[in-house]
Amino acid sequence: MKTFQIEDAKTRFFKSKEDYLSFRQAWKDYHNDGHVVELREYKDADGVHEYKLNTLDSRHYMLYNLLRGYEITYGYSPIVNSGRLEANKDYSGNSEPYAAMLGTAGSLFRVSVGFLRNLTNPADKDNWAYTNALKDWQELKKPFGDTITIEMIIELGELIEPWVRNPHEAEVEKELAVA
Repeated sequence: MKTFQIEDAKTRFFKSKEDYLSFRQAWKDYHNDGHVVELREYKDADGVHEYKLNTLDSRHYMLYNLLRGYEITYGYSPIVNSGRLEANKDYSGNSEPYAAMLGTAGSLFRVSVGFLRNLTNPADKDNWAYTNALKDWQELKKPFGDTITIEMIIELGELIEPWVRNPHEAEVEKELAVA
C-alpha cells in the first residue's frame, strides 16, 4: 500500500505561521482542559459503574496529523495477527494490515463530500443531509475550535479522494513508472 502525505500542509491549509500555531494550541488546550475523557455510568446487576469515554474518534487524530503534514498511517499500527489479517481480506483476497486506517480515511472523505454537497448549498438548509453534515462538522471541529474551516476539509477530501478510492493502485503506478 502506498502511503499518503501532504508535505506542504502547513502552508497549504494555514495562511500564516500564527494560524498553524493556533491550530496546534487549540488541540493542546482541548486535551489539557480535560475534554478528551468523559465519565459515563452504566447499571447492571452489580450496581452502578463508571467508565471513561474518549470524546475524540480516529477522524480527529487523522485530521490533526494530515494538517500537520504527517503520513496518513501515522499513529496506526498494522495488523500482524494472521487471524485478523484473514478476517480483513478485501474483495480481491488481499489482506489489509491498515483496514482501520482506511475506514477512517474513507469516513473523513465522506464528511468532506457531505460538506461540499450540503453546506455550500444554502437552498437546502432544511433537508436531512444538510443537518447531518452540519452535525458532523460541529463534531469534527470540536478539538480545533475555529482554527479549521469547511474549505480546509473540502480541500483535504479532494486531496485524499484518489488514495481512499484505491490506495494500492497508486503503488502499482509508481512501480510501473520506475520499471
